[in-house]
Amino acid sequence: MHQRELKSVVIASCVLSTSFCLAMTKPVLAKGMSADIAQVETENAPQFSLVDVRSRLFNLETLPLFLSASQGILDSADSQLSSTQLSRPSFAWIRDQVASRYGPTEEVPAEIVSQWQAYTTSEGFRYVDVVVNEPSWERLNYLRRYGFVVQFGAVARDYGYHLRIFHTGDAANRKDALSLPINNGNNSTVGSSIRLRGAYFCVPSLEALPTCGAFVAP
Repeated sequence: MHQRELKSVVIASCVLSTSFCLAMTKPVLAKGMSADIAQVETENAPQFSLVDVRSRLFNLETLPLFLSASQGILDSADSQLSSTQLSRPSFAWIRDQVASRYGPTEEVPAEIVSQWQAYTTSEGFRYVDVVVNEPSWERLNYLRRYGFVVQFGAVARDYGYHLRIFHTGDAANRKDALSLPINNGNNSTVGSSIRLRGAYFCVPSLEALPTCGAFVAP
């Protein structure tokens, strides 16, 4: 399996006050992924508008961190990786790539990616939740966080998935909420401390390049 060099050309229009960007991006293939596979997986996914995709990803009540089995299917996760065959989608390669770029170092003492889970909802909406190490994430400035979101998001896009970023503090709070008997874990006090830290999402365009949005929380 030949390793493909990760390349991305982004022409973005950003609204810095909301940390939201619209971008036209060239396809970036994950390691071992052919252009044909990427095209088929993207075309087979149901089509949503960019506004609809953003609304779905940002709605943590409808699509909470750690999606329940009643709401969708867990397609793959870092905890389910096989040593003998490649999971699809697999974000192990990009996890290792961003680890070498964003830590561990003196500045970022722990590996940046803690865990990831890729889902397909009952409506066919595909996305991957990536949980990053909170202290490591907090040490990155805005531009480095944005670079991380775009780099990881481009690989998710090639698998036909959208990307959401949370940190380990959000994951811990979500697990605490799920352990509560009140409202089946939907405790508003605990839930309010779970925030979306970043997102990357794309929809097909009439042009040659897809239209993508990137979000990084200030």
